[in-house]
Amino acid sequence: MYTGLAITSKPSGNFLYAADNTNNVIDMYDGNFTLVKSFGDPNIPSDFSVFGVQDINGLVYVAYAVPNVGAGGFIDLFTENGTFLKTLVQGLQLNQAWGMAAAPPWSRDGRRVAVTQFQANESNSIWLTAVDGSGAEEVVPVKPILRGGPFSPDGRSLLYTYRKDGSFQVFSIDVTNRQERQLTFSAADKYDPIWSPDGKWAVYSSNRGGPCCQIWKSSAGGGEEQQLTNGFDRILHLSFSPDGYWLYFQPNHLNVYRMPFSGGPKQQVTKFSEAGLFLEEPTLSPDGKWLAYGRNNGGSSLWLLELGSGHETIR
Repeated sequence: MYTGLAITSKPSGNFLYAADNTNNVIDMYDGNFTLVKSFGDPNIPSDFSVFGVQDINGLVYVAYAVPNVGAGGFIDLFTENGTFLKTLVQGLQLNQAWGMAAAPPWSRDGRRVAVTQFQANESNSIWLTAVDGSGAEEVVPVKPILRGGPFSPDGRSLLYTYRKDGSFQVFSIDVTNRQERQLTFSAADKYDPIWSPDGKWAVYSSNRGGPCCQIWKSSAGGGEEQQLTNGFDRILHLSFSPDGYWLYFQPNHLNVYRMPFSGGPKQQVTKFSEAGLFLEEPTLSPDGKWLAYGRNNGGSSLWLLELGSGHETIR
């Protein structure tokens, strides 16, 4: 079963990395969706399995955890051809490193990561650290059920949520002066905020006005919460095209859709029959040309969709 995906995009071609939790390896596919090789770390204890994978600035980061156990884990560093370089982080602070499947937030220049430190009482904090683990500093002090989010496009702010006055609210913080700004205030929960590519909006899922979750947005400078979708679907996995025109989303772990962020009708991107369908971790390539996702329907498979062409490849 695949539990995480990562895509790299280069002039010489794309590579797709898939975390094969069952066989405890990373499967590497080329742009034709042909398996190139599988790799992993044979020195990781046998009760740990690969859970997440990311490709950052030409290096592949692989997260290991013990399924359904809790604290403890490893993050390994590999070259893009699968050569092991080193164990970057290990210990109890990782607390189910599968979360790396959604990628820990990286600074725009690729030099720092924003890590959520989980506490036993679910009051967590956010730390900034260099990619080699040095220079760690607390940016957001302990907050109730805090969940970290991404850097702004200019690298100056972080986006995150925590529970305040009974609801999960969206906040941003200037990483230099540590000034926090609350972006949402309604008595409803907000989840997994992302930045628009121009850095002017925070976009998130929320249960405001009904069941979870519809898409909402708030200005990065503060202001009214604005609803973008309506209905009773549970919409998650939000992402933008690089130019900010398209907003991609996934209702109910079924087919992937997109809509113009400025407004307009939604378009269906994947077109599977939804009887028994379950899609996971839809991931855009950095150039916005490809969409990769896992499909579980009586077995796991990987799919790669060339956006704009309608051409899909299955493994």
